[in-house]
Amino acid sequence: MSDLFDSLLELPPSSAPSSPQPATTDLPTTPANTAATEDAATREEAPSQAANSALSTLSAGQKRRAEDDLIQYAERTARRVRLRPAGQQELQDVARLSPDERSVWLAARLLKNEQHLEVIQPADAQWLLPKGLKDKIDLYTFLILLSPELPAYLKNSVPVKRMKTLLEQHPQWGYTAEVRGDSYKNEIVMKRIQERFTDRRAEIKQLVGTASSTSSLLSHSCLTRQLWLSLGPQMQSSTASKKTRAAALQIDILTLCENIADKHSAVMFKPTLELCARLALLRRVLIEVLTESTLNVKDYWDRVDDRLEHIRGMFPNEPRKVTKLFMNILDADKKELGEPSTLPSARGKDPSTVPSQIQALADNAAGGFAEDIRED
Repeated sequence: MSDLFDSLLELPPSSAPSSPQPATTDLPTTPANTAATEDAATREEAPSQAANSALSTLSAGQKRRAEDDLIQYAERTARRVRLRPAGQQELQDVARLSPDERSVWLAARLLKNEQHLEVIQPADAQWLLPKGLKDKIDLYTFLILLSPELPAYLKNSVPVKRMKTLLEQHPQWGYTAEVRGDSYKNEIVMKRIQERFTDRRAEIKQLVGTASSTSSLLSHSCLTRQLWLSLGPQMQSSTASKKTRAAALQIDILTLCENIADKHSAVMFKPTLELCARLALLRRVLIEVLTESTLNVKDYWDRVDDRLEHIRGMFPNEPRKVTKLFMNILDADKKELGEPSTLPSARGKDPSTVPSQIQALADNAAGGFAEDIRED
């Protein structure tokens, strides 16, 4: 009994009795209930979805209309500013780009325009040839053409190349490395050199022409008025008689040298025997051009260059024979066109023919810079 009693004491105390709860059971969901629930949710979501769809449709439509309007505006603008067809198409293509793409395109065009501006020189920024450089070009183009050392007057642009090299040797004159490296400035310098050589050749040809007269030249039937005019201002009178023309044209070789020197009296220029011989060749070729019907006076300088090349080819390594040939040409000129009272000595033979530093520099340039001569 006691054991039973003790075991009973060890049991947990019983809780107070609670009031009975009715049993509940979850009813299964019927199809009718499910449909009712979904209809209610749909009715709640329908307004929101409809609004979003309407907004999306409106946004896409507005975007298309805006793009179409921009393209049409591009077309109208292109016509208004009269773009070429290629430009019109490019503007329409730009109108179709996104704002970011359009910004990149505009940046690319600006950079390209900057490149063009580096090449194009505006009128108000035109570079003017410095006076000192201009004076040097005027001086040495004259002296180089009068140098008996010059191998050609026109062929292969020999005078221009010699003048350019002379300027490069004297950067203090103004033809600096900066000017040479600037294509725009360099072109201005080269154009000035070419123009001055053209002017100088015309001056010499004119003076040589007015000093050239023979009986065959005056009586030749193919000489037209234009050819006479090409000989210079003394032949511009179409009413002048042959006798008057002959009297005006009888100029000996030394007088011819002095007349040419007088054209540039400011230049320290001394006639030499070598120059007299070279000028005798020049007017001999002019007479040939004017008296031979197969020749054209426009080809005068080309024929002079051909004659000089032929002489060098005859005696390539015999300068004495070349000198003798030129002396023969000079003797023929004296017999035909007048014997001067005296002739200058050869270059450097006496004080009267010692060239000035400027003339020596020009002769050295004309001859191809055989010596290293620089202006002080």
